[in-house]
Amino acid sequence: MSTPRRIRAVRAPDLSAYRRWLMALIRRLDAASATSTFVLVPTRAAADQLRRTVEATGTPVAHWPHIGSRSDLYDLLCGRLPSPPTLLSPFEREGILAAGAREAEEGGAPPPFHARPALVAEMLSLYDHVRRLGRTVDDFDRLLSGELEPAAESDRGAAQLLEQTRFLTASYRNYEAQLAQGGALDEHALRSMLLATASATPITHLVIATADRPFDPDGYWPADASLFAALPGLAQVDVLATSGVLDAGFLDRLRLAFVEVDDDTAGDPRPTPVLTVPKEGFAFTYRDREDELEAVAQRVSDPARTPASLDRVGLIVARPLPYVYLAREVFG
Repeated sequence: MSTPRRIRAVRAPDLSAYRRWLMALIRRLDAASATSTFVLVPTRAAADQLRRTVEATGTPVAHWPHIGSRSDLYDLLCGRLPSPPTLLSPFEREGILAAGAREAEEGGAPPPFHARPALVAEMLSLYDHVRRLGRTVDDFDRLLSGELEPAAESDRGAAQLLEQTRFLTASYRNYEAQLAQGGALDEHALRSMLLATASATPITHLVIATADRPFDPDGYWPADASLFAALPGLAQVDVLATSGVLDAGFLDRLRLAFVEVDDDTAGDPRPTPVLTVPKEGFAFTYRDREDELEAVAQRVSDPARTPASLDRVGLIVARPLPYVYLAREVFG
């Protein structure tokens, strides 16, 4: 039975409101809601930075939600299944696909190239791309073969691409057959299991703090959106974005992916900062980079010019090298 859910686009007027909304969400969670809430961010580094940002306010967080990347979310969902399956590593998946490629070649679908190990990794990347777009191997075969077959008789390039398509299709089908025979799963088979199997401790609230692919290299995919729209137990999905991003086309893509999307506001923008220009001159000329860093060290050492905490001071340069090496010596 499908779970009724609310899907909404949370519109932050600016990045400051974006951050405040996330921090307020984390702080109001209790023990029960925290264990069933996942905040999806682009990378694990982004998750660590979000935790540091919340902790920097000085007020301890009583109950943290799960914060992580797309792969972290899949690992968590997998671990909450009644009988968690074993997920294959990338190395294991490449080995299975390499065996499937050899089987395809021996079965009468030879590739127009030598299937070296590096090419097997690229084949797996293409397979993942197709499946994450919500397509199957049959879709891949039908769409490409349908385009190439009419021209293959008169176009040598089309004939070679058709031969390559048949090899890839056979390899991918062999790969999926091997997964079906074994007990382990990849990400795509896990999605099917998650949709078919309810968890006793489901994720009930998902906060998406990243954009979609291909507009964000670390964003979620169409297949992920299909999972979020039908995952058993998931009652609320909040997609957090700034007004500028939503109005630039993201909201339209959300409505195509999720059909019914509420449009809510995450708060009021803060006043626009005003740049204060010091009375003394603020443009300086230095002999070289080392002289420049020495002057910076002198300025930040002056308590009249610098806040008490150096964590609030940043040095911005066009390129980090060689500043990063000189800074260790000069600032020391």
